[in-house]
Amino acid sequence: MSSLIRIMTAVAIASAAVLTATGAVGAASVPARLSRTSLSAQGSLPWIKHPRRVYVSGVLTEGTAGLGGEVVYLDASVGGGSFSVLRQSTTNNAGKIQFAVWPTGTTRYELVFSGTSKLAASRSPIIMIRML
Repeated sequence: MSSLIRIMTAVAIASAAVLTATGAVGAASVPARLSRTSLSAQGSLPWIKHPRRVYVSGVLTEGTAGLGGEVVYLDASVGGGSFSVLRQSTTNNAGKIQFAVWPTGTTRYELVFSGTSKLAASRSPIIMIRML
């Protein structure tokens, strides 16, 4: 009987050790909740008659606070094609970003923040600059 008690005690201790180790590893591997971000966008002109410089600007925020020092991509789609990365830049201290573009035809633009280990990714609404 004492052998059985010793075996059960050893199993209980080993199980507790495994559960403790698993709990610690499991807790470390669970990603922290990402903070929600939003990305606004606007174009300086909705339409142009000939190729010229216009601006696509936006603000990256977490709640009401601007997120400075974050990389934002400018994606473009000409004539309804798929979007591709045109450029990238870093937000200023207030979370603002601005790109100068020279569309030669009707072009859609979108600002994209890929996110970080603490901040969720976000995309702006699509801005269209039409060539008349």
